[in-house]
Order: sequence, then C-alpha cells, then structure tokens
Amino acid sequence: MRRKKSSEIRLFSILLAATLLITAGCGPGESSADTASPKEDGFTEETSDSSDALRVCVVDTQVRYSEDARGIFQAKYPDVNVELEIVPFENLEEEKTRISSELMAGEGCDLYINVDYLLEDPYKAQQAGAFADLVPLFQQYTDLGEEDFMPGTFDGLENGEECYILPLTQSFSLLVLRKDMQEELGISPDTWSGPKDLNRCVTTFYEKYPQEHALSLYESLYPSMENYGFRIWKGKENIRILKESDWQNGLDMEKRMLYPEGTYIGMQPDNTVEGYRKMEREEEKRFSNEVMCMGKLMIGFYNQEDYIRMGGEEGADLFPEYDTEGKILTMGMTGVAIPQSSNKKEEAIHMVQELVRNYVAVGVTGTTWKEGNDILLENLRKEFGSGEVNIEGTVYPGLTETTLEKLEQWIDQAEVYYPAYVELGNGIYDRMEPYLTGEKTYEECMKEVEEFMEIYFSE
Repeated sequence: MRRKKSSEIRLFSILLAATLLITAGCGPGESSADTASPKEDGFTEETSDSSDALRVCVVDTQVRYSEDARGIFQAKYPDVNVELEIVPFENLEEEKTRISSELMAGEGCDLYINVDYLLEDPYKAQQAGAFADLVPLFQQYTDLGEEDFMPGTFDGLENGEECYILPLTQSFSLLVLRKDMQEELGISPDTWSGPKDLNRCVTTFYEKYPQEHALSLYESLYPSMENYGFRIWKGKENIRILKESDWQNGLDMEKRMLYPEGTYIGMQPDNTVEGYRKMEREEEKRFSNEVMCMGKLMIGFYNQEDYIRMGGEEGADLFPEYDTEGKILTMGMTGVAIPQSSNKKEEAIHMVQELVRNYVAVGVTGTTWKEGNDILLENLRKEFGSGEVNIEGTVYPGLTETTLEKLEQWIDQAEVYYPAYVELGNGIYDRMEPYLTGEKTYEECMKEVEEFMEIYFSE
C-alpha cells in the first residue's frame, strides 16, 4: 500500500482538525434566470431531470447543521421539499469522481455543502463554469450582502465582482506561548507582525533545546503559502510570489520541527479511542508543563479551554497568525456552491441563507458571517469570562477582560483566505518535500513547482 505523503497528511490534518472541531461544537417561485455564464464551452448547460425537490449534497459530518437549516427553511417554505444526498466521510475518495462527473454533466444536486471535500478540484470546476455567481442571487433573494461577511469571504477563489464558492466557516488559528519560555528565550511576541518573527522564535527554541519539540508532534506550524501572498485566483502570478517571497524561511521552520533527520515525524491519531487517548495524554503533559515546549497551537478561535489549561493570562499569551504584510489571517472552510445547471437557484440561495445563520451553532471554529461571530464572542464571554471555569473537574481562572478584548479585536481585523486544496496544494507540497528531506536543494524543488504550476494554470 502506498505510504501517504506528508503533504497529504498536512492538508488532511488541517481539514480533519477543523472538521472535528465543527462536529464537536455546540415562498419561492419558479427558477430564476441564469445569473452567470459558463467560462468555457466544455461545461454542459442542462437542468436536473430529477424530482421537484431541492437536492442538497452534503458530507455526513455536516448533516446535523444541514438538517437544522432544512427544518428552518421548510418552516418558511413548506411547499419546497428538501432532499439531502449524504456522502459518508470515509468514502469521499471513492465518491469524488462520481460527484464531480455529475456536476460537470449538469446532472448533479442543486446545492453543494463543503465542496472542499466533495469535489476533486473545486477551483477547476469553478473555472469550467460549473457554478452560478452567488452575488446577484444574494442581492435578489436575500437580505445578506458582501458587507455582512468578513473581509475576503467573497474573494476566496475569485477576486472580481463574482463569488462562486462561499465559505460558511473559518478556522482561526492561535498560538499559545508560555510566558516562562518567552522570558527564557528572550522573545517579545507583542512586536510580531509576520511569519519571520515566529520563525525566529522557533529557531531560538531549537538552538537551546535541540532534542525537544517546540510543539506537540500532533500539531505543527505549517508555513502556509497564503501567509506569503499566495492566492489561487492570482493564477500564474503565484509562481513569482513564491519565488520572490521568503517562503523558504517558513519551510526551514517546518524542516526543523518535522524533518529533523530528513524523515517526517509528524503524528496524527488513528481513528480509535486509544489513538485519541494517546494524543490527549501528550497534551496533558503540555498543560502541566511536564515537557519542555514553547506552548500549543489552537485551531478554533472559540475553543479557549487549551489556553485556560495552560495558565491563561498568568501563564501564557495568545497570538494570531500573520501574513508577510502584517494582516491577520483565518482559513475559510465549508464552501457552498450552487450549480449553474440548477433550475432551483432561488430556493438554493434561501437555503444558503439559513445555513449562514445556522452555522453559528458550530460555536468553535467561527463563521464568516460577522453577526454570527458577534454572537459567538458573547457566548465565549458567558462561558469562559467568569471568575472561575470548571474544565473536566478542575477549576481554573476564567478569561480576563483584556484577553476577551484582544480576541474581539483580532476577529474584527482578520481576513479570510481560501486554501489551495487537493490537486494544487498537494502538487506543490509534493514537489517541495525533497527539500524538507534534504534530497534536493530549494532551487531544484522550486523549478519543479514552477513547471507544475505553469501546467495547472494553463489547463
């Protein structure tokens, strides 16, 4: 059996972590006229010949929230029947080809939830004209607009006036840095404004503790291309961006953390109770300062238990993820899209509106809807802002008002980016891995990346 490459583990781990957080968290008329034309002639413009139901394709991990939204939708529009086509998460690889083929043939569903998982390449499907522009649909049929969402939400895969894939959720990563380690390493994170600052911190840690791990091997500070200016909608310009940026500096950090001897040592729990218990035991060592480390990476803006268990404001500091321009970034997820071939675009956009509002219930990763984040911040204040917080039977000091104000400020400033998934992302990281293992130079790997991207963005 083929060994899963570390690039696949990298992207899978990010998506899986976000999915686990989500699953653990708390009258329309006839069809509208087509609102966007296919970008290429290769896409078949047909309407679904199935029943009159609004057909929604969704991964089973998202069914809970889709069911809730469907209930609200059908209470408002009782004449519209909503059918969910539920795709098992464990069968995604086998199902992607079928789903993508049906979509491109104009025979798919009327709405896709989590296209990041469901399709072989959402960007290529978009470029082939498979999806309708959501902007005029929002304007015509809902009371939501671009101004109601976080910056960047409508620019994930298209930086024009259009939006074909809308991320419902966003995963806001925060680094918990122990205060005693800051003092010992002589670092001042309050002055950080970009990836280089974090890289210097990691380098300093390993200079002093070469045999230790800065973070748990279950979590890693991957040098996302987006931190260095990469955006999929920039096409071939991304070649220049990666070549001219200091991405190598970020890769060197990953090399030191996860490839110390030229072999990938990152870990992920196997899908068993014991596997997750093992991971929890490793985390407990960091909470109790039993092992030498810098701190912990938290994926999930509204999941503050880890920070509290590491001492809260007395024992650690929180820091967001910055790009090279000093912007705070958050990763867009749970992309929704309406096929251009659907004859139920009006009904589908109404369903999207209910999904936008219902995903506030996720409560951990956060939403791209501004009002939803306001609600989640208030919930966070109520749950963790009291004098004391009981977590798994242990009482800790709650979040201070200073910390809560920082979190509110960061979420207001954050910009959403949509990561390069699957074919493009894995293709780039696969070609860079020989640099991480020491088999090739950075220049040799970047040459292969350039050739790969030239082909990808030309097809």
